Amino acid sequence: MMKINSTLSVLCLLLFALPLSATHNRAGEITYRQIDALTIEATVVTYTKASSVAADRDTLTIEWGDGAFSKAPRVNGGGFGELLAFDIKLNYYVAVHTYADEGAYSVSMTDPNRNGGVLNVDFPNSINIPFHLQAEINVFADPGISNQSVVLLEPPIDLAQIGQPFIHIPNGFDPDGDSVAYEFITPMMGVDEPVPNYLLLTEVMPGPDNTLTLDPVTGQLTWASPQQEGEYNVAILVKSYRDGELFESTIRDMQILVMNLNNTFPSCLIDISQDEVVEVMVGDTVIVEVTATDDDVDQNLALSSTSGLYSSDYFDSPAQFSTSGGGNTAGGTMEWIVKPEHARHEPYLVVFKAKDDYLNMGYAAFALARFRAIDPNATAVDEVRAEIPELKLFPNPATDLLTLTTDAANLPAEYSIWSIEGQLLQTGLLTSPVEQLSLQQLVTGQYVLRLIGRKGTTSRIFSTIRR
Repeated sequence: MMKINSTLSVLCLLLFALPLSATHNRAGEITYRQIDALTIEATVVTYTKASSVAADRDTLTIEWGDGAFSKAPRVNGGGFGELLAFDIKLNYYVAVHTYADEGAYSVSMTDPNRNGGVLNVDFPNSINIPFHLQAEINVFADPGISNQSVVLLEPPIDLAQIGQPFIHIPNGFDPDGDSVAYEFITPMMGVDEPVPNYLLLTEVMPGPDNTLTLDPVTGQLTWASPQQEGEYNVAILVKSYRDGELFESTIRDMQILVMNLNNTFPSCLIDISQDEVVEVMVGDTVIVEVTATDDDVDQNLALSSTSGLYSSDYFDSPAQFSTSGGGNTAGGTMEWIVKPEHARHEPYLVVFKAKDDYLNMGYAAFALARFRAIDPNATAVDEVRAEIPELKLFPNPATDLLTLTTDAANLPAEYSIWSIEGQLLQTGLLTSPVEQLSLQQLVTGQYVLRLIGRKGTTSRIFSTIRR
């Protein structure tokens, strides 16, 4: 049986001490759905420090962006929330509001304090920094307009290991079929107000192995090699685009607990490509086989999968996921019979997760698959494919100029260039199917070009070489 090292012992003592003055917000986000004409139901999700009993909230205040406020009661765990491992409590707060007019509004929640000791938020004063969540929404007088926010299917809190890659995939599913995109922002302490003295994850004990990336299309965050034990927060702006225009957004403020445990990561493998979107047709039966293993023989693996495809709230014929095996080896099968209701241009993301049970909240490994469902009876296959935005870049690698081509029907289109670490470096508007972009401000390296046009969102990776 593995033993907890001395550092973890000290950490656990700190976690489960009960300082009544301590406050508590670790992570969270806001989601919403329109339930009637001009009427929105908003849900605030928070992950808090369970031992901060004096700071526990049975209600939160939601600001609706039109001058109105509501008390949102906690609705899960019989109104008390749900206790998780590592001194974490999960809370859902729900409230309903009717607006006077349709339009765009900013819905937010601000709680006085974050939890103490966060290494990259005004350290050592994070306990005095407010915790703020915000969502930009649209409200319609017509209740028949499909209007729901992105649902983030993976929780915003997890464990990382010193010196080992940490991966987080929010797995945003947009029930309306809108295009979802991701970018890093600074965590917030008020409406459009970033926290002070914020450090990027890579700025805490920086080094060549301490790198961070965010895929703007899948949302996969990869922290290559955390260097120092402790708690960190990072914020991701999750955006939805409809008809090429930014339609809504929400902020995910997530917490990563970096530890140094005598525990190894499991592996999670799937039998299809993770690097491309797989096209499937209505009438197809899609089967994905998953295999998970762990070198620690005394670990019990939990194999799971998340996707909007599994939800009966959105589909009459949802996909199914089943598991088999036990101990440190597990298997799973996703089975999906593609129906006409599944057909849409934006790909579905399916996340597979293998997690061990070390200390009741172990390490996780991920695999992901993407599918585009096409209905050949509703639209010719070639026409559907023609609606997928074209994006070509050359030369690749490039030096001072990069030529970009897209189809005219996709214009006008906004382009953005991101570092592989997820930092926004350059933006612009394309009005011609062929344009040259200046790269003189970019150093030698790898970058992501993202294009948002009338036909949706697409991205490509390119490299630069400086002579």
